[in-house]
Amino acid sequence: IDFSATSDASGMSSELLDDYEKGTWGSFNGSAISSGTISYGVYTKVGNLVHVQAKVHGMTVGTGSHAVELTLPFAVDSNYNDSAGSVFYQYIDTGGKDVCSYGYDSILRMYRMSDDGNWTVLIGDYMNSGGTTAFIVNHTYFTAA
Repeated sequence: IDFSATSDASGMSSELLDDYEKGTWGSFNGSAISSGTISYGVYTKVGNLVHVQAKVHGMTVGTGSHAVELTLPFAVDSNYNDSAGSVFYQYIDTGGKDVCSYGYDSILRMYRMSDDGNWTVLIGDYMNSGGTTAFIVNHTYFTAA
């Protein structure tokens, strides 16, 4: 779809909408998550902007330094390799700290705020603290695909 007849914004690089797609996605990355269910994983791609949402529950995550990761439906554009999103969680021991999602390459990884104010990878040791671990993640990022 060509929107060039409107030419409204200064600094714009294109007024063509060349891609729109909706679909489902959801797979665990690596072997850190040994069981769990992705209740739903949906994405919407408009041009090079992708929004994903997923609900994951019943996870069993390996203890130690195993990271909680999902594989994204499209690789993150290397020119915009940093993206963050929101996470709602249950039965994850965060020590009262915030949790967020971080996208890079083809990976969506969960992080939590550490005591020193830095972000650290959300690992298996923080899971299953009193019940069945679950989270809902919303994440938006740029892709080159």
